[in-house]
Amino acid sequence: MGRHTFSVGGGYRWIYTDIKPGSGGQIRNATRDDQLFSAFIQDDIQLDEQLYLTLGTKLEHNNYTGFEVQPSARLRWLPSDRQTLWAAVSRAVRTPSRAEHDMTLTQYPGKVIGIPGLGNVPLVVTLVGNPAMVSEELIAYEVGYRWQTTSRLTLDAALFLNDYARLRTFELTGPPSLSLFPAPALVQQATADNKDHGRTYGLELAADFRPYDWWRLQGAYSFLHMNIRPDADSTDNSSAQIDEQSPMRQWTLRSSLDIRDDVDLDLWLRYVANIPTLAIDPYLTIDARLGWKINAQFDLALVGRNLLNSPHVEYKKFAGFDLEPKTAAVEREVYLMAEWRF
Repeated sequence: MGRHTFSVGGGYRWIYTDIKPGSGGQIRNATRDDQLFSAFIQDDIQLDEQLYLTLGTKLEHNNYTGFEVQPSARLRWLPSDRQTLWAAVSRAVRTPSRAEHDMTLTQYPGKVIGIPGLGNVPLVVTLVGNPAMVSEELIAYEVGYRWQTTSRLTLDAALFLNDYARLRTFELTGPPSLSLFPAPALVQQATADNKDHGRTYGLELAADFRPYDWWRLQGAYSFLHMNIRPDADSTDNSSAQIDEQSPMRQWTLRSSLDIRDDVDLDLWLRYVANIPTLAIDPYLTIDARLGWKINAQFDLALVGRNLLNSPHVEYKKFAGFDLEPKTAAVEREVYLMAEWRF
């Protein structure tokens, strides 16, 4: 079609779920049929020999929020055979999940509160789904540059800014109530809603270097700043913690070495900055893999993970609503892996 290259497509998904209620949750409709219709169209336009414009959109219809449109536009400039400069803007959505729509979940205590005559009473939070929830929205802006300096070295840089709206919250429906059965507890109910908003921005740098045909080095660095805040009328006291749960800086270095045609050694060095609000210290770790391709059907590999550190914390899940965060520690491990293809 001349300077236009069109792409079109579509899809259909049918999902049937049958959820049995458990001790910690209930479901509004135990069985449910959901249908997802999707289609996309894209036009890659060659404006001149060095400039390309790509326009497209994704269309969806789902049972939770109805019709969704997710357009995008990307401009590419090729000043030389080895350089690419690009910019893009796009819209994306996240539709509510089955749990956010239909389920009632009970979070059991991470905190106790003293009540005269009853002593220390646990705080129990009941999270209630909301059929009126709408999709979370993202408007993403990106600009990037790629330079293949030689046949063995490629450099990439990208800047991004993301604007978020209607992010999920759980809104308090009133003060806690005292329940005496089956045991004394303060019960706080919160209903799913869309009362968070915010912005993130950052940069990503990457390098891919092949000093020899049998050795490849890949390095990457990322910086992320998050500013997610509740709307003025929100009562969700956990939403302000979102932007304080991700490390601001990370870098990685990978080495892939072919020792022989049938033996390879992979190393992955990784650094992650601290997360002060969750009391997570910065850490540096390395993973390693020594692989032996015995024949076309059988491989052996000796794998080591977290080799530099004793067990350390990498993540804490903030529960919100005054419940204590859940901590996950990563252990050092070494194991032998065999793969047989037949």
